[in-house]
Amino acid sequence: MHYEASFLERAFIPYKWYLFRRCWLRVVVASPNERKICEEVTTYLEDQGIFHSPFEWEHPKETYSAASNVRSQLTAQMQKLNRDMGSFDHLYAIRQSLQTFQRELRALKLSTTESKSEMTNEQVTDYDGRLINLRKTTSYRIAVVAKNCKFSITEELWRQLP
Repeated sequence: MHYEASFLERAFIPYKWYLFRRCWLRVVVASPNERKICEEVTTYLEDQGIFHSPFEWEHPKETYSAASNVRSQLTAQMQKLNRDMGSFDHLYAIRQSLQTFQRELRALKLSTTESKSEMTNEQVTDYDGRLINLRKTTSYRIAVVAKNCKFSITEELWRQLP
């Protein structure tokens, strides 16, 4: 059973302000349960090749299906969190960016393309740009969740941050 904080309790939850790469972030201290779930999600996301594999290894059809799998897993983990928890919004943003990535691939008619060798140079450039946007959004949100929950992220993910 989850405890739902009242409006007054939520209004007085302690938070701190941090300067993170030229942006001020309001950080709410996470509960132990939220921290555990977020650590599991972060570990899962760090293990997914869609977020860190070299671009020459990435192919549209594979990344399209990988994005679908990650969205499904992320949704299952998000159901364990309360919507008013600080990390929920960041995980939701990752989920939305995955959905946007999938929609963009469908719009470009690349969701069924097996290999980059079947694509024009313009398509490869467009595809890589969309993948870069997905990776930047995801890595930034993971970093904020890690900061909120007070755990570390991998060095590789840290280098991907904008």
